[in-house]
Amino acid sequence: MWQRVALAVGFERELEAAVVVARGSRVRLAGLHAAALDAFEARARSFEGPPMVAPSRTTLAEVRHAAIYKMVAAGSRRANTWSVEADPTTLSGGACYPHLRIGEPLVMRRAFEVDTGPGYFADASTGPLPATDSACGWIGPMRLNLGTFPWVYGGNLSPSAPGLSWQTAGNHVPAVAAMRAAASMWTPLGNLSQDARVVAAQLGHFRRHTDPLVEDIPVWEVRGRPRPDGVLYRRGGLLYFPQGSLEIVVLLDPRGILGAVAYNYILERFAVFFAMRRAVLRARDVWTPEMERAAANNPDPCLRALPARKETSRAS
Repeated sequence: MWQRVALAVGFERELEAAVVVARGSRVRLAGLHAAALDAFEARARSFEGPPMVAPSRTTLAEVRHAAIYKMVAAGSRRANTWSVEADPTTLSGGACYPHLRIGEPLVMRRAFEVDTGPGYFADASTGPLPATDSACGWIGPMRLNLGTFPWVYGGNLSPSAPGLSWQTAGNHVPAVAAMRAAASMWTPLGNLSQDARVVAAQLGHFRRHTDPLVEDIPVWEVRGRPRPDGVLYRRGGLLYFPQGSLEIVVLLDPRGILGAVAYNYILERFAVFFAMRRAVLRARDVWTPEMERAAANNPDPCLRALPARKETSRAS
């Protein structure tokens, strides 16, 4: 699974090196998961955003990192870190930063894109409006769809993922904070801590608005049929473009540009979440106490309907 993520995000070499070291230390799955996150951090520290002077870049990284940390913490209490939302005026710096470029006047800008309008993940936001004295012009709540990181804005699913331009400053690595939140849901404990209804609703919305865009693309499922040559096709629900780069393929819709790479990555993130949920439920007999508490605190009615686990007695 991490190999698919690394291929789409662009840290295959870092991941390969980290996995070699992890396997040499005889670690288990948790160790490989941590090694993959370390590999992503090595790549994230080289992300390049728009040019700006060092003080602005440092402040921007700090504001982004602090905002993600606070939103994830708040989302965890509500069993939802897949799609987090907050009043920006309650976040560090008001989710604003001083943008300064050589030869230009200093202006206050938003640390994240506005994502409150209709998009591929949701319709217009219904969250609380921030105070009118926002220093950088926020006029609605701030939303980040961390479950599909690095594609975090429902109206910006272009081939270039927004999260891959979040620059670093010292210990402030916003892309890693977001990736940790996303990757936590690929683990048994993190998966049980997420309300699946949120994920299912977002998947339904995504499919309603993307299925019409791909329905005319030919399907090739092998079975004796020749593969379409030199044209975009679908297989297993994903898009493929033989003899060409999938990164140049975009689908156009009033909700925004939908890159083929983003489409595949996002569908896979939904699939991984629900595959993990099914696997965890099948393995109920080996849940840890932490997993039991996570499920008990989750408002998801499917988890609340689970019968109490029978304790096995051991002969003394």
